[in-house]
Amino acid sequence: MGRNHKEKEHEEKNGKEKAYEESYREKGGEEKAYKKDGKENSGRQKDYSELCFTDNFMFCKVVSKNPEICRHMLELILGKRVKAVRIKASEYALEIIPSAKGIRMDVYLDDDEGTVYDLEMQTSSEKNLPKRMRYYQGIIDLNLIEKGDDYEQLPQSVVIFLCTFDYFDQGFPFYVFENRCETMPELLLGDGVKKVLVNPHGNREALPEDAAYFLDYIQTGTAEDDFTRTIDNAVLKARNHQEWRIEYMNWCAYEMDHRIEKRHAREEGREEGWKEGREEGLEEGREEGRKEGREEGRKEGQKRGQKTILLMNQLLLKENRYDDLKRASNDDTFRERLMAELFPNGKTE
Repeated sequence: MGRNHKEKEHEEKNGKEKAYEESYREKGGEEKAYKKDGKENSGRQKDYSELCFTDNFMFCKVVSKNPEICRHMLELILGKRVKAVRIKASEYALEIIPSAKGIRMDVYLDDDEGTVYDLEMQTSSEKNLPKRMRYYQGIIDLNLIEKGDDYEQLPQSVVIFLCTFDYFDQGFPFYVFENRCETMPELLLGDGVKKVLVNPHGNREALPEDAAYFLDYIQTGTAEDDFTRTIDNAVLKARNHQEWRIEYMNWCAYEMDHRIEKRHAREEGREEGWKEGREEGLEEGREEGRKEGREEGRKEGQKRGQKTILLMNQLLLKENRYDDLKRASNDDTFRERLMAELFPNGKTE
């Protein structure tokens, strides 16, 4: 297949694809959207066969299952030799205490020198991105050290956000941050912490050729050298992975159910707020009880809804109804019709 044909194929695909905006609630906000040229467009979830490297689900699978891709990618971003890496987890959830906000890292790994890395694909330009990097770094440190341990046991750590945009609008391909002294900038604090934001739109003049090709691939999806072709082949291979396809469909269905649930909860909350605004002197205990009841009901409803969706997907797969399964992940009305068909009495047992 020649490059001209591949570019044409890519242009056609870009006509209908828009980079998928972050996985899960931490990265996607309340409503999923697609982005292109920095503009949001509401629309359907991507079909699994359309996912590309910058889509969060695909990025996690390709990088976590291909350590050599991960290793070379670190070398290009950091500009240093990395001998070997060990993938610790993909979509790794960290929650130090139940009452604290947890995080979910895309790809969590360390290298042969013990440096710990968190790799994140970031497709939406959030105002709070630096604060989120700070919080991620803090949670990682808390997870790495036990009570009573010496602080010297904390390893070097690097948080890397591969953005599909220029967060600072300064035109640099890599923004690398370390803690320095304000009065003596050449003096490093030496806390072993580094944060990096990748900008695929940055100036390429001072970059090695392979680093420039990598940024081009993030920006356009077109593979120009051996390494980016290796990534592209891994993406194509992943698209043919049936278990991952089913996992993605289940995730899409769950996310859609969660969005519907949140929308209904907001509507109910507004209605209750109007009523409460008209009813003066409500007892404090009544409000607290309603809050607890809503929370318990939400958790139970979420659990039941997820169970029902998974069971529906299993039945559709058993009957080889792949088209129905794909459509159900994007069409609320059709999914409800399938539910009524498969569970006519509302029973899923």
